[in-house]
Amino acid sequence: MNFNFRMPNYLLFGQGKLKELNKYISLYGKKFLIVCTKSRRYLTEVQNILAQENIKTIVFDKIEPNPFAEICDEGGKIAREEKVDGVIGLGGGSPIDAAKAIAVIATHTGSCWDYLFFKKSPIIKTLPIIAITTTSGTGSHMTPYAVINKKDTKEKSAIASDFCIPKIAVVDPNLMLSVSKETTIFTAFDAFAHSFESYTNLNANPLTDLVAFESIKLILENINNLIENLDNIELRTKLALADTYAGIAICNAGTTLPHAMAQPISGLNPKVAHGHSLMIVYPEFLKLNANYAKEKFIKVAQIINKNIKSASEAANVLIKFIMDFKVTMKLLDVGLGKDDINELLRQCLIFPDWKFCPKKISEEEIKLIYEKIA
Repeated sequence: MNFNFRMPNYLLFGQGKLKELNKYISLYGKKFLIVCTKSRRYLTEVQNILAQENIKTIVFDKIEPNPFAEICDEGGKIAREEKVDGVIGLGGGSPIDAAKAIAVIATHTGSCWDYLFFKKSPIIKTLPIIAITTTSGTGSHMTPYAVINKKDTKEKSAIASDFCIPKIAVVDPNLMLSVSKETTIFTAFDAFAHSFESYTNLNANPLTDLVAFESIKLILENINNLIENLDNIELRTKLALADTYAGIAICNAGTTLPHAMAQPISGLNPKVAHGHSLMIVYPEFLKLNANYAKEKFIKVAQIINKNIKSASEAANVLIKFIMDFKVTMKLLDVGLGKDDINELLRQCLIFPDWKFCPKKISEEEIKLIYEKIA
């Protein structure tokens, strides 16, 4: 078994841990570009903490959900011109992924879109990346992936490089108390998908199984209580831990078909939350794969119902778990339809993830799933 356990150099996890960032930040420089959304949530708190070490900051607040490569290129240009020492991603997965793309293009020529995983990997070390996550779902604070969109071609893809693993990851559940119910659901499901796909991945191993299953367990046991008690810090902490475990799992095992199918949905319509697009494709994935990873499907479903004995029962229990959130579950509901299926399929097949399911999947089966969810 070959296993390279990849993680940030420093993981600051727990309530109030943001305040400890000043103990480590100077290891990576004295001037940073902070990448965030226009809301600038928690920006003042971060700047005040950095000021304790006389850290200078420049703010780039143009990031939107499903960040565009064109905006990341603009941020990279600013990072070069200002000669910053590193990049801080402050927010959910979008600002953190954007920070990674900015860190890449700050040290490379061209556009960050030139460095997608199927094109060419970054060959020079990026600027150091600091990830301060304010949601519990994307896992980006733990991974080498920077997921970005291309505005003009309506594509969504990713940079994948160990250079993109953050040097410092800050996971402070206090920063997650302001997350809405909808975002809590979508990000939690993203974390579930990361873990479930790692757990059932052909590349899984005993160590990724360990963190992936614990992540799944934390989510299934706590998500329903959390969405009814959004200001419960203990529950937020459990989901933040689940997300962090999930990030470790995908960093070292990877995702499968649902992520390959879901990414293009947000590529064609960037307003669709990634977690939502995953929920749309998941039921058909579960039906198709349950008999090919029976023991793992059953073990997961037994977290919800200890009496589950068969793969089909397990799939049904997990589908019900998804449907009980009562979110829209058709492509039509998110502005797409049958006319988009060929393009969705084309983009999906670029991602190698679809090849690592328990069941060997054909292109025809993927197209059929898109047709069923249209």
